[in-house]
Amino acid sequence: MPTDLLVELSANVLVGIILALIFIFGRPTIRQIAIRLGLEKPSTPESYSKRLASLLESLGRASSEVDSVLSELAQIADERETTVRKLEGDLEKLSEREQQMQKRIQDLQSVPVPVAEHFAALVAQGEKRSARRDYILFGAGFLLSTVTAVIFRAFGVV
Repeated sequence: MPTDLLVELSANVLVGIILALIFIFGRPTIRQIAIRLGLEKPSTPESYSKRLASLLESLGRASSEVDSVLSELAQIADERETTVRKLEGDLEKLSEREQQMQKRIQDLQSVPVPVAEHFAALVAQGEKRSARRDYILFGAGFLLSTVTAVIFRAFGVV
């Protein structure tokens, strides 16, 4: 009984392989069937010179497309290089400024507190004097412009 099963199984596998080979190598394409039924005319192969001209034209188009892509890539690379250089310059300036600020902070940390309070008091007195001076100048300007306007009206200039 097992041998009958083995023989039947091997026969089925062999038939399957033969059918697969016939299907793969022997089946006509849709185009071949249309030609056999007379629905389509068989195509004549192009001449060597026509095929060569077509391929050269295709190669020329591809070459021009590659050239345009390469020029765009070069332009983008140049823009990126310019941007990187600008960023490096900005980074260098910021680094210098950071060092200056750190030096100022260190200098200010080394100044004793009484000296800083005395300096603040001196600046406050100067600000009070300058405020008084500003009020005096404002008043004098107002008075001068009023007197000038009255004189011009009296003489009929305006």
